[in-house]
Amino acid sequence: MYTLFSATGALDEIFEARSVNDSASILGDYLDVTNFIRHGYIRMANGTVLTFDDPDAAQLRASNINLGTYPQRINASGAIVGKNFSDTARMSHGFIATNLIPAH
Repeated sequence: MYTLFSATGALDEIFEARSVNDSASILGDYLDVTNFIRHGYIRMANGTVLTFDDPDAAQLRASNINLGTYPQRINASGAIVGKNFSDTARMSHGFIATNLIPAH
């Protein structure tokens, strides 16, 4: 089966799928091209899409630099690890997020 989807349904986005877990939840990120900010998303098996931002990630526009949240992997229980995000000083950081996916 082959399914096409958009992270938010917006026409002005560039998005990537990065990981899928055993529950068929897809993890990725998308670029808000208007503001040049990356946001994370989870597309659940039922098609629901949740978007999220690391609360410490910079949400500022900078020339030719995509700031924001960069999730990388999702495990079977829905825990997410991020390769990095950039803060206001343009320093990269790792993060782990849990409990973003609602319980069934």
